[in-house]
Amino acid sequence: MQGNGNVLVVGEVGADGAPRPVSWEILTAARQVASELPGGNVTGLLIGSRIADAARTWGSGGADQIMIADDEGFAGLMPSAAATALTRAITTADPTVVLVPGTTAGRDYAPLVAARLGAGLAADCVSFAVADGALVATRPVLGGRALTQITFPGAGPVMATVRSGSFAKAEPGLTEPAMEVLDVTLTREDQRVSLVETMPK
Repeated sequence: MQGNGNVLVVGEVGADGAPRPVSWEILTAARQVASELPGGNVTGLLIGSRIADAARTWGSGGADQIMIADDEGFAGLMPSAAATALTRAITTADPTVVLVPGTTAGRDYAPLVAARLGAGLAADCVSFAVADGALVATRPVLGGRALTQITFPGAGPVMATVRSGSFAKAEPGLTEPAMEVLDVTLTREDQRVSLVETMPK
């Protein structure tokens, strides 16, 4: 894997503006992976609209730095817009590993980013390890009846989506990350789909 040995982790906020539970879990996964890489730093990315306060709270759960892509165009994490923000974050941070929540949104935009960058992507992962400098991702197959391991040899960055409920939730107050506003320009193509309304179940 190439890159700076650091981990870029993406968080998500819910309709209430608070970080989703999987966002706290994926911070735990990121810290675990970072502890086995030479860089050892975790950069968090939050994408959405009016998310500065949520980003500050979430980032304190283990991130060393936080980047925010904060714009009305990111409301609802529509795939093209979210993919553009994450692509920009990766080119800015140059991470070795990128972890994305395995949510409905994450499963949509992560493959778009992987295709744009020519990066490897493992989906629905439940654990990680680093062996001989390579990320090893474990994911369930056959309806959860078996587990398979995916090793990422060669150049990075490498990407993975993380299954909800696979890691313990991080707690706020662990770190005091510096915050950076990510400069992202959305094109008309990025904004062909937009959020109209969110309704409770």
